[in-house]
Amino acid sequence: MRHEAEQAFAEIDLSPAEAQTLVRLDPDLLLTRSELAERLGIEPSSLDVVINAMRQGGLVVWSNRLPGSKSAVLAMTDLGLQRRREARLIFEVSPVLTTLSAEQADRLRDLVWLAIDGYRTR
Repeated sequence: MRHEAEQAFAEIDLSPAEAQTLVRLDPDLLLTRSELAERLGIEPSSLDVVINAMRQGGLVVWSNRLPGSKSAVLAMTDLGLQRRREARLIFEVSPVLTTLSAEQADRLRDLVWLAIDGYRTR
């Protein structure tokens, strides 16, 4: 099932690490790199590659927590918020799919993606 989740992330242009990072980011709570690394349970330096890829993909931007503050925080862009919603859906649905046959899981996944595509065009 892990491979299927990775494939679903790839379909929305996310690596598994980017998807997990987006899901752990709270759109209403701006976090520093250290705070996000703590939330993910990893060393801050190991987060740099993921953050750089997310910035290049237009998912997050560095911002200041307060005007004049030297603490840079990550803020999600509109695209980042959309990908976060999609990644959360994949994380929530993937374990449920293990109870279905491969054919049933494929049909369900197709329906979910159809719903997501319809939502995107609203």
